[in-house]
Amino acid sequence: MCSSDLGFARSLIVPVLEKCGWDPREEDAHLTRKLRGEVIAALPMFCSADEGVYAEAKKRYDAFRGGDDAALPSEYQSAVYKLVLARGGKETFDQIMALREARPLSEEKKACLIALGAAPTPALQTVALDLALSDAVKLQDYFYVALGMHGASVAGRNATWAHFTAKLDAYKAKSGTPEVQ
Repeated sequence: MCSSDLGFARSLIVPVLEKCGWDPREEDAHLTRKLRGEVIAALPMFCSADEGVYAEAKKRYDAFRGGDDAALPSEYQSAVYKLVLARGGKETFDQIMALREARPLSEEKKACLIALGAAPTPALQTVALDLALSDAVKLQDYFYVALGMHGASVAGRNATWAHFTAKLDAYKAKSGTPEVQ
């Protein structure tokens, strides 16, 4: 997406985020809560370059990793992980991998897998895609890394396709062959 399109998207999204805020409020109507989740989910795609957005995501990520579960509600864990990982490196990647292991809920593990798709280097992209094919990821969850990476960027889309074509047999083995009778 070109920078003018991103600028336009940011000009629409950031004011809504500022109005809704990152934290749920008791007086929020149901649709306000839904809107907040949708706006935050759009941030990695359209507002990753916004310093205010990144600063808030990083603050919440650090607090969450420090044990403050309320800092990062599950409905936008994936978006925050993506924002932080896109500017991070191997250390951040490893932290998200550790969160995937440590978090108890399947939804939280899924958020980590989707976020790994935002891996910022080709080497980390390969590690993430290889993880998805390993026994460490359940069959019903293995596609989340590729899905997250494919949607993250053109480079992610190309990396996903290259990995898929290079490891087609492994993908077939992971997903199994349907029985036709």
